[in-house]
Amino acid sequence: MRHPCQNTAVRVTLAAAVGLLLTAPVFGPVFGQGAENVPNTTIRSEEERTEERRRAAAAAREAEQRRLLEGRDVSFEEVLARPDDIDLNFRFAKTQIRRGDVKGAQGTLERLLLIAPQRVDIRLLYAIVLFRLDNMLEAEREIEAVISADMPDSLRRQLEGYLDQIKLRQRKTRFSFLGSFGWQYDWNRNGAPESGELETIIGRAPLVGNSNRARDTSFQYFGRLSVTHDLGFQELHKLYFSISAYSGDQVKRNDLSVASLSGRLGGSIDLNPFTISPYVERRQIRLSNEPFINGFAGGVRVDYRHNRPINLFTRFRAERQKYFGIDESPASNLRTGPEFRTGVGADIVIGADMRVTLEYSRARKEARTKYFSYFADEITVDHTWLLGKGAFLLSHFGWRLDQYDDFDPLVSTRTRRDMQYRARLTIGAPLQTILLDAELPQFFSNMTVSATGEYYRATSNITNFQYSNRRFGVNISKRLDF
Repeated sequence: MRHPCQNTAVRVTLAAAVGLLLTAPVFGPVFGQGAENVPNTTIRSEEERTEERRRAAAAAREAEQRRLLEGRDVSFEEVLARPDDIDLNFRFAKTQIRRGDVKGAQGTLERLLLIAPQRVDIRLLYAIVLFRLDNMLEAEREIEAVISADMPDSLRRQLEGYLDQIKLRQRKTRFSFLGSFGWQYDWNRNGAPESGELETIIGRAPLVGNSNRARDTSFQYFGRLSVTHDLGFQELHKLYFSISAYSGDQVKRNDLSVASLSGRLGGSIDLNPFTISPYVERRQIRLSNEPFINGFAGGVRVDYRHNRPINLFTRFRAERQKYFGIDESPASNLRTGPEFRTGVGADIVIGADMRVTLEYSRARKEARTKYFSYFADEITVDHTWLLGKGAFLLSHFGWRLDQYDDFDPLVSTRTRRDMQYRARLTIGAPLQTILLDAELPQFFSNMTVSATGEYYRATSNITNFQYSNRRFGVNISKRLDF
């Protein structure tokens, strides 16, 4: 026969268990329900957005610079068969540049200028070659020699654009600004589990209210100001500082709005064939209009130019992360602790218009509690394709495995193990190309329009963290160099 005190303890325990199960949807963020997936991935999403914009800006700049080099490839055998054909030789010089033989293109163009010194397009291409060979004085002289001649307005704008770039490159300190505005739709913005249930240590309960899957749209704002200082030695050694700000304002779910502010100071040391790029970074991320993460990081990237098509690299990053408990995730402060990440990869140039980047990285997150500490292995593949007329196509695929140190005693006796997949496609083009090469005011130069589609899926041995999301967005960006 049980003692009366034992019966009382049993009743209290059962009552507490029933109460916990019934109120789990209300206090879900503490136990790790669907809404907890938002804080859990916020820092990764912020890094993804930054990297996506960096790739898009770099591709837009490269695609625009390649517009003058477009055309079909011409072989050396064709030139030998028709050595006096100026247009054929001109296309051959473009082919040489696309293939990376800039020195060879210089010789071809110098020979053409002896035959047709009045050809403005040849002089412009010759100036571009000199520009790429860092011979700024000669490049400037070539452009100024022909800029007053009769020519189409589009060609004159290209000449003026390169003249501005030459004068900019001659400065030791340069500034650039990238600003963008966009709209984005998320099919599952709050990362609600696909099972529709919340798992706790005492059982499962259906999601209710804001815990259910939330479709929402947001307006995206981004700005980055960069300062680069040339330390001399033909611009091989540089210092830079950048400050970036981002805001994603949700239309319906303001509690899921994200904002970030970061500053980075770094440099680049060229020790051919190696390039060493150290940096320090400070950033703050806000979620639901509350401080969520403060981070201070330092890292280094080392590149090794194996040959023209292949660049090998390795990088290391360490960050001290301080999390704050917020209404949507009161237990987030338990994630506070350092994160270390290292990776190796390769940039591979394929032909004249494509580049593939492969990378494997491993991360270690140490938190105040073991059930928020983990090891992560990640593989990413990024592909850049220049489509012509300044247009570009970016594709990304990522796979990641997170293995946590211990189980969450409020969720399950199983130690969490997540696997994540992300596929993204971005297509962009200059505004002028989209408007069929219409004549536009100078303000609309360096303005790019892009559209992005993304699919994300997370699988887990705990149902709370198994979910998927589909995302689509459009973005307009403008770059200024001064």
